Amino acid sequence: MSPRLNRRNFLKAASATTAATYAARAIPAWAAVDKDKSLVAVRTPLTTFAYSDVKLHDGPLKKQFEENHSVFLNLDDDKMLKVF
Repeated sequence: MSPRLNRRNFLKAASATTAATYAARAIPAWAAVDKDKSLVAVRTPLTTFAYSDVKLHDGPLKKQFEENHSVFLNLDDDKMLKVF
């Protein structure tokens, strides 16, 4: 007779699986059992970059950008300021 799968058991299993996966990835290389102990895992932090560093090549995103850009440039000032 197998145990009944309810919400509580599912959440316990899902959180345990998530924690185990995170722990397996978070363990540094020096803690792993390996013959070469000189290896160290180095992760660089995320860094920001300027908008000018982004290049859009031909495709749907560039087409969408160009359409939005033309719409915003052609907005009527009077219609935008009417609510004020």
